[in-house]
Amino acid sequence: MATADLSRPNLRRATNDDLLASIMQSGLPGTAMPPNALRPREVFTIVAYINSLRTAPPRSGSAGSAARGQGLFAGKGDCLSCHRVGDRGAFLGPNLSEVGLLRRIAALERSLLDPGAEVLSQNATLTAVTQAGSTIRGRVLNEDSHSVQLLDQAGKFQSLRKDSLRSLTREATSSMPSYGDRLTPAERADVLAYLTTLRGN
Repeated sequence: MATADLSRPNLRRATNDDLLASIMQSGLPGTAMPPNALRPREVFTIVAYINSLRTAPPRSGSAGSAARGQGLFAGKGDCLSCHRVGDRGAFLGPNLSEVGLLRRIAALERSLLDPGAEVLSQNATLTAVTQAGSTIRGRVLNEDSHSVQLLDQAGKFQSLRKDSLRSLTREATSSMPSYGDRLTPAERADVLAYLTTLRGN
């Protein structure tokens, strides 16, 4: 039985995250890939894992200290202003509580150095302006032709009808800054060491 090499940088049938998610749920007729009854969170988790298998630059530097990395993550890196770990942090960026299970260290390093190189569809940020002039900015949870559901910066679920909005803007690039200049190579190694320890409960 032929198997697909999911570590290839380009997948022939799944050229983007939405197609990959669709294939996982609907299967591929005429192949050994069956349909699967997956919940949205499970689909996002698998997509993130498959993306982590893609070609990534090799890790540089030596192994860091997870203890120092935790301090940098919460302090100098200011990562909790966007991300969440356990019951701490914000909701604008992806929840990193299980990132050590979902992504390889080379992919994590690439995200620190060039966060805009790969933005998963489920991590996109939208800014909605209501007819009354209120601005709501958050991470996309679901979207169709009539509505969009966001997790706003306060962690509140927002379901918005598109015809009730003055504007809806999707950020083209990642809102996360590059840490290539913000952290030294040794500090990045420490943060990476900490991230690999995040494996949920």
